Amino acid sequence: SSAATVEMYKDINADEGIDEALLADEEAFADEAGDGGGDNGKIANEEEPVCEGAEKVEEEVHHAEKRTMFQLWETTRVSQPKEFTCCSIIVFEFVFFWVWPMCILFITKNYPVAAVFLIISIIAMLRKFFDPSAILCELGSMNDVDIETNPGDGELFKGTGRSKSLKGPDKTLVLKARLADIVGNVSRSSATHRWMWFFGTLVLLIFLLFLSAINSDDGLGERPPIVLVDDFYYPGEKTLQYPTCQLSKGFKIGDSDTALGDYSILSAFAYETTNVTDYLLPQYFGGEGIAIDEDEFVANYRDDSGTDEVPVYFKFITFPSIPNLGVVAIRGSQTSWDWIVNMQLWSASGLAQVVKWGIPYGWLWHPILDELVSFVNFIQNNNIKRVSYYTVTSGFINDVLKGYGSTNFTTLRVTGASLGGGLAIITGAQTGAPAVAISGLGAEYSRHTLTPPVTLAQINENVFNFMPDRDYIARIGGRPRQHQEAQCQASTSSLFGCHSMWRSVCEIAYRCGSNGRPVPCRCVQRFGYPEPSPLGDTNRTFLEACKEQEEAFLNATGSTVTSGYFD
Repeated sequence: SSAATVEMYKDINADEGIDEALLADEEAFADEAGDGGGDNGKIANEEEPVCEGAEKVEEEVHHAEKRTMFQLWETTRVSQPKEFTCCSIIVFEFVFFWVWPMCILFITKNYPVAAVFLIISIIAMLRKFFDPSAILCELGSMNDVDIETNPGDGELFKGTGRSKSLKGPDKTLVLKARLADIVGNVSRSSATHRWMWFFGTLVLLIFLLFLSAINSDDGLGERPPIVLVDDFYYPGEKTLQYPTCQLSKGFKIGDSDTALGDYSILSAFAYETTNVTDYLLPQYFGGEGIAIDEDEFVANYRDDSGTDEVPVYFKFITFPSIPNLGVVAIRGSQTSWDWIVNMQLWSASGLAQVVKWGIPYGWLWHPILDELVSFVNFIQNNNIKRVSYYTVTSGFINDVLKGYGSTNFTTLRVTGASLGGGLAIITGAQTGAPAVAISGLGAEYSRHTLTPPVTLAQINENVFNFMPDRDYIARIGGRPRQHQEAQCQASTSSLFGCHSMWRSVCEIAYRCGSNGRPVPCRCVQRFGYPEPSPLGDTNRTFLEACKEQEEAFLNATGSTVTSGYFD
């Protein structure tokens, strides 16, 4: 308004010589301050010759310039919804975003999640409907906020060392400006937007992963050929790497001194179809009938136990020359369902470890991390149990030990890599069957969330984990007392290069020695290990042997996928 403009002008210039009557008359004011309108405007823009009245002219020019000012107007259109529209939106949000989810949770008897949802929804409602920015929008502007009991009274910035404290209207203006900044930072801060983008992206990824899992197959498609050469060998390093190569106590298979290598290769065979393992087992163990993939036995059990719908995949390898021995090899992450199970079983453990690593003296939290993980998993413990793979593998071992299928197995072992290794750790701890995991995820922090729960003693007494350096996945969930730190030759720039099942197979074969077992060709071709030494009087190079064995593999299994090294 013109009156407010005049007051602002007077406050800035503090010129008692301004003609207030002139300023109050808007039309005269426009003529006086315009571009040539009025005499003063003319004086301000035209050059007059110096004459006897020069001093008078200069004084008039001076006053004209002081009276010249700009007036700005801003037109704002405010659209306000009707009361019926506001009420409809609130009712819609209340019914579909609160009542309906709450009813579904209680109907499905998911009481822990319902309780958490109730608490979080109340907090969200208070933040939404009592948000400072929303309240200020209803008030209209900052001028309507009673920020002081006695406006203009008292001092501001006391003790800051300023020579003059603000009082009166200046103090009120600064306080309201500060309030505006606080409200803006709370309601529209960059941190809020970043977290919204983070959680929104996470929810979207989980949703896409779920859709992918629904449409995925069983993961038993064709894979690159496993090429084994039996006329070359690794003598083994003459160093202390690794004292666990033989695993003589509790894990030895027959008379072989290659127990760690045998379990690592069996964990890799768990990914293959029956026709591939029927070809590879005789080649690896040195003859037909030494090791058998009991695929039909596992299928019958899955059908009888009603677990054939759970998308876990494992093999049961038996040894006729050792009639009471069997090895359960569990497949790792292959399908989208496998990755969802990974998140359900180990996300809480991983988050707890990140918090421990990210805060000063985080190691002080180590004794209670398992309790924190148990609390986080409490809200979904029953649902996790329904889809957990380990319930199937543990049930299989327990039933076989009890004589399922009129068998008489008294010694069972468990192995697996990655997710398979994590499941082997859980299964071994629950059933007492010794487990050899290759880069397996640990169960130390999540042991209380399992069904049935396991103790540290059960993990430490029945579990062994082979853990390469810089394998960050294998560190999730903690490590058992019996574990082997191992060298990793992957590039330091490769984030997950050390979490490779086949790299571990080759590391074990190279450091421990092949000891009569065939050597995988991919150790040289893919992972850069030295070529093995020829055995006896072989007359072909290692490259030629690998090429011939790959052709034999493709012909025997009917696979059409090649390694790509001989194209």
